[in-house]
Amino acid sequence: GAGNGSVSVNGSLGKSQGRVEADLTRLLVYDRDGDIARLSGQVTLTDDEDGRLAVGKLVVDEARVSLDNLPSSGPKAIDVRWTDDDVSASEASRMKQTLRLNLDINADRRVYVTGRGLDSEWAIDLTATGTASNVNLKGDATMVRGSLDLAGRPFVFDSGEITFDGPVDSARIAVDAE
Repeated sequence: GAGNGSVSVNGSLGKSQGRVEADLTRLLVYDRDGDIARLSGQVTLTDDEDGRLAVGKLVVDEARVSLDNLPSSGPKAIDVRWTDDDVSASEASRMKQTLRLNLDINADRRVYVTGRGLDSEWAIDLTATGTASNVNLKGDATMVRGSLDLAGRPFVFDSGEITFDGPVDSARIAVDAE
């Protein structure tokens, strides 16, 4: 739709191999509950005997994330597999193969994290590897500006950095505020 950006795709996926190149221009890749992400750049998807791989360089044109939208500690979904649904690896559909990643993701700024009293803007320089279902991030996010309203008292951040070296939940954060 209008305002959702664009993507141009060229290539083919065959039975045993394939290559598809995609050029993204301010593509709206995520839009839920006010959280959004727009990306530009190039991604190449290859599919051969070694598996499926996405390689590329992406720029975050804009991202907005509200801490108020993070999942609560409520009930979790459970992955259930029925024993009679067990399919050997050779019979499994190629479309269900794991997608491996090697993506550079950068933003000079315009990555906004808000909610729960926080108002902040970040720059990021990350490499995403691993698989689509088990992403590993390496790099950092650096605070461009930020403030926190804590119990009615405003704190302005002097600096902030998040260091990624593996799964997202193992990131380390360091901030200084007055």
